Amino acid sequence: VRQTMSHSVLVASEASEISSIVMELTMLSYRLQYGYVNHSPSLIFLLSWLRTHAHCILLHLAMRLDWPIDY
Repeated sequence: VRQTMSHSVLVASEASEISSIVMELTMLSYRLQYGYVNHSPSLIFLLSWLRTHAHCILLHLAMRLDWPIDY
């Protein structure tokens, strides 16, 4: 039981870490998009693509890593 519990705590911390990274990327992409940061078009494209697909990427990771998915 302890092993399962510590595993779920670890998984939850990994999930929240990835969520915060996605949030940071989202904020950066908005700042780039609206000209708050010097940027290149390819970087804007990359970040807007990531922002658009972040939910799918997280779901895919959750399934691959057997995370509990909370819709």
